Parts: sequence; C-alpha cells; structure tokens
Amino acid sequence: IAMTMQSAPRKADTLRLAEAQGFHYVSVQCRTLEAVYAALDGDYRSMRRASNAALASAAANGWLGSVWVCAAHAMLANAALQRAEPAEAGKHAAQGLRIAGDGVNPAVRLALRSLHGCAVFDRGRRAAGFEEMLRARTDVADQPLTAEQAASTALPEFRAALALGRAEAAMQVWDWLVDRSGAYGETALMKAWSEIGLGRPESGRALLAPLLAGDVAHLLPTTLVEAQLADAECCLGLGERTAALRAVQHALTRGAQLDLVRPFVLAGPSVHAVLRAWTEGPESVLSLIARA
Repeated sequence: IAMTMQSAPRKADTLRLAEAQGFHYVSVQCRTLEAVYAALDGDYRSMRRASNAALASAAANGWLGSVWVCAAHAMLANAALQRAEPAEAGKHAAQGLRIAGDGVNPAVRLALRSLHGCAVFDRGRRAAGFEEMLRARTDVADQPLTAEQAASTALPEFRAALALGRAEAAMQVWDWLVDRSGAYGETALMKAWSEIGLGRPESGRALLAPLLAGDVAHLLPTTLVEAQLADAECCLGLGERTAALRAVQHALTRGAQLDLVRPFVLAGPSVHAVLRAWTEGPESVLSLIARA
C-alpha cells in the first residue's frame, strides 16, 4: 500500500470511475487507500469512514478474504485504539489476522499483530500485550518498512515496556526505531518518556523542546499531542503550572480535532488531575475529557 501523497487526486478520480463503471474490486482498493491517506493526515474519522466503506463493498461482493480487507481492518483497529476502545480494536485486528494469508504484505501483518497486542495491553493484560507487540516487531526481521510504519510499531511497545518497568526492553525498541528510521521527533519523545519515568522532568522537557518548537520533524500525527501531554507533565513536576495548562490546552484542541483519546488515557496522574478540573472549552474538548 505504498504510495505518494502526490497521487491522491488521481486516486480520487479512480474511485469515481470505478464506482461509475461498476468496478467494485477497484472501489474496495481505492477506499482502503483513502483510509491510508487519511491515517497519514491524522484524519481518523475519515479513515474510519473509508475503511467501513471498503468492508461494506467487499462484503457485498464476497471479497472478505482479500488482502485489502486485511488493511481495512488494520485501519479500523488503529482508529479504535486512538479512541480508547481496545475491545473494538482487538476485534478488527483479530479479524484481519484471521484472513491474512501468505500474500498479505508483511507490513500489514506487522500492523495487525502490533495493534492486537496493544489492544490486549490496553484491556489490562499488560504483560501478554507487551509480549505480543515484541514478537510482532522482532518477527518482521529485515522486511522493509516505511519510517512511519516503524514508528507506529515502536511507540506503543516502548511505552508498554516502561509501564512494566522493563527499561532495557524499552531501549531495545528505541535502538530498533533509530536503526529503522533515524532520529525523529518520536525518538525524542521516547527518551522524554524515559526521563519522566525516572523523575527527571527538566531533562524530559529539554528533550521535548525542539520537537514542540518545530525544529525536529515527526512522523505520526499523534506525536505532537503525546509530546504536549508529556511536556505538561514535566511542567507540573517543575512547578510551572501556567506552562502546563497551556500545553494541556494545545493537546486538547488537537486531540479533539483528530479524535484522539488514548494519549489522554495514558497521561500521568498530575495531568489527569488537571483534566478532571477542566471545565471550559467546546463540546468536542469536554467530550474528549469525559472519555479519557
């Protein structure tokens, strides 16, 4: 499913032509690709709509065993995880894995396995979920991945390792991501999480500063929201409440736009205390807080 963003207008034309001419399998492909584009943009609502449209077309035409359906399930699992709905995420990841045969792209299989492990972790079986994410990543061996695919695999596993107190395992994930994609904002965020866990908020904030200033590129649309929440936690640890509130405000605004709930669920206790006391903002922000 590797494409360039420059091909998006041509993809939209192809979808219209396919649907007009009754080329339903091409329509399934285009809808799935539309979901991929939406994911790259962080538009999880559009990603969910396009993926569901792909599944509906595949079901109507008896193509539920298609590799494109596997990818659509991966998109839906990702969207559900970001909404903090791990049961739904696990269901879609499991469905995708059941129909994934030898012909499925290794990156799609990795995504499905990693997402399933993350869903297991989020549902409370933390050790089992972490081990599932670990096996998914190590089994991919030297198969090619984009930098975005590597980052989306590494971040949840890294954070799970930290939550379980497995610092050495976390650093192995960090090393793997650097080897795969180089140094991006995600690697700085991971280091900051480690520093926060060690009770070093000043060091954590220094690591986040270039990312939040836009001086370091990031790969995933979720990264800035997670970085803002991490920065808020650092600020609160340093007694800088005004800066912390500003960071939380930025995170809430962007999180509501993207339909992101999971980063707020995983935020530290001091940030949760701020969220519990938050009473202002549009309905989308207040709804996000209630779901977190």
